[in-house]
Amino acid sequence: KFPNTFLKYLFITSFSLSIFLILFVNTEGSWKHLLLHSSMEAAGATIAIVLAIILLMIDTFHLKKKYILFGYAFLTMGLLDGVHALLASGNSFVFFHSVASLVGGIFFIFVWFESTKKIVFASQIILVTSALALVSLLSMLLFNEYTHYMPIMIDAEQNFTDIAFLINTIAGVLFLLSALKLFLDYIKFNKVDDFIFFSVALFFAIAEVLLYTSSLWQYEWWLSHFIRFFSYLIVLYFIALEIRKQKNTLDYEIYYDTLTGLPNRLLFTDRLTQTIEESNINKNKFALFYLDLDHFKNINDSHGYIIGDEVLKTVTQKLNEIVKSGDTVSRLGGDEFTIIMENISGSDEACILAEKIIKNFSKPLQIQNKTLDISTSIGISIYPFDGVDSIKLLKNADMAMYQSKVNGRNDFKLYTTKMTQHVLEKINMEASIRASIRNEDFIVYYQPQMNAENDTLIGMEALVRWNHPIFGLIAPYKFIPLAEETGLIIELDQLVMKIAMTQFSQWYKQGLNPGILSLNLSVKQLEEEDFIATLKNLIKTTNCKTKWIELEITEGGIMLNPEKSILILDKLNYMDIKLSVDDFGTGYSSLSYLKKLPIYKLKIDREFIKDISTNEDDKAIVKAIISLAENLNLKVIAEGVETLEQKEFLLEHKCKNIQGFLYSKPIPTAEIEKMLLKKI
Repeated sequence: KFPNTFLKYLFITSFSLSIFLILFVNTEGSWKHLLLHSSMEAAGATIAIVLAIILLMIDTFHLKKKYILFGYAFLTMGLLDGVHALLASGNSFVFFHSVASLVGGIFFIFVWFESTKKIVFASQIILVTSALALVSLLSMLLFNEYTHYMPIMIDAEQNFTDIAFLINTIAGVLFLLSALKLFLDYIKFNKVDDFIFFSVALFFAIAEVLLYTSSLWQYEWWLSHFIRFFSYLIVLYFIALEIRKQKNTLDYEIYYDTLTGLPNRLLFTDRLTQTIEESNINKNKFALFYLDLDHFKNINDSHGYIIGDEVLKTVTQKLNEIVKSGDTVSRLGGDEFTIIMENISGSDEACILAEKIIKNFSKPLQIQNKTLDISTSIGISIYPFDGVDSIKLLKNADMAMYQSKVNGRNDFKLYTTKMTQHVLEKINMEASIRASIRNEDFIVYYQPQMNAENDTLIGMEALVRWNHPIFGLIAPYKFIPLAEETGLIIELDQLVMKIAMTQFSQWYKQGLNPGILSLNLSVKQLEEEDFIATLKNLIKTTNCKTKWIELEITEGGIMLNPEKSILILDKLNYMDIKLSVDDFGTGYSSLSYLKKLPIYKLKIDREFIKDISTNEDDKAIVKAIISLAENLNLKVIAEGVETLEQKEFLLEHKCKNIQGFLYSKPIPTAEIEKMLLKKI
């Protein structure tokens, strides 16, 4: 890190030193200016080596590849200038300075080849080693008294020789050509860093001209040293600013959500902790809101993540417009947001804000010519009543949010202590379901499906039951919703399929005729990428033929993502597996999608069958579904048939396939097997 204050003082010091050198140093060559020269060269060499280390070794500083070449240049120049600074005068004194300039110019000229990649280096280590080897070799010539191998750089009058002029002219030309390339890059890309390094290369070229158009220790000679030293400082200051900018960018990415610009979970936690401390000191109350967008996953699945991201940005804008200045809106991740509402007098203020958010979100969003309905469920905890630390406040707000979802979504709930007990029960239930899946405590009951015209068995639906090791048989309505919410429904579905398909294979092997096996397929199961592969594996391992299988998926499940559903159902149809739409009439099917689906059967929901004898609306709906199925050449079956009147009505309107308590409730394997044996 290079603090700005330090750099400012460094500039002031170097400027003052240069003025002192130029105006007051005796040009005759005294110990004073020798000491000052050595100090300035040593400082310049040190800065050059520091620059090289930064450019070559700091991974977080993402410079262009060509600037790595400058790192090599500064490293070599710094090392050679370091040796030059140790020398008081003489031929070696000039030689090391000239070689430093020449090597630096060679590295700088490589920028012409960087874009076309004509120059390919094995590794940075090779170049660094080469630079060190060059310095070591030249130093050996000096300190082992092989100086007679060095070319003559100055004559007896302290004037530079032709060879010295040639070497430094070449270095100056190389720097000048490098400056031209960097200037062209600056014109083309308009990047500040190109302009900075263009300036440095130009200053280096000017320094070479000034140095060798004068004699040793003359005014121009001092000025050339100052320009070179000042060039190092320019690069140092620029890199310091770039590193500071990189640090600020990194800090932003650490503490802020890059999509919405809101504080992320880390910064939210910090601000929540600060709010708790301030509220504790000032005896204030504040509210913590936990928001979760309803059915946001469906937007991503149906319209893609680009639309989903735009929705999140729009939601962020809405929240920022609604909350008052000073309150903190954060995005924890996904579709989860929080609001810290400070300095409230009571929960009423929090409720007013929650109602305002719910109302605002009820307006449809216009995203890329698409009209999207979005709503949110909100949970609220109040400090200090619902917790005095960040973990408890957030947990309780989350519980309240979950309760608002359970109650139908698009609502808000204030936390109550009863919610804690409910969540604990939910956690215990989830753990118990997970363990029972692992131990295969779930069993399958079967409900016969009948041809009502001749009372013959045409198949049966597999229905899961939980044979809990402690509480005994547990009804599906007590665990299915939680299994769907937690994703355990996928494993549960697979277990039911395995048990039922294995049983059907055994029955057919025994010469029995159980008909078609109807298996319920959850939406989550359908969304799994490996669902088809898993199903094929189950069919293979259980020896269950596809012609015996019928998969039931709810109408609502299909319409969550109809395009994707069509693709998957087409694959199932290609496998010769029959497909049935469960609970038909309760969802919002589009007839245009319905005719595209490769379905075999419609299943009339029990809600329409229950009052069919007395309710004219139910009668009309059932007749319409039967007629629709007939016109689309689909089979139709009614579930929930419990009375003879219902049966007769269905037969009268050409629905002969029925399922319900009129024939049999769901029964275990042993009872179904007895029924099958009687029919032999």
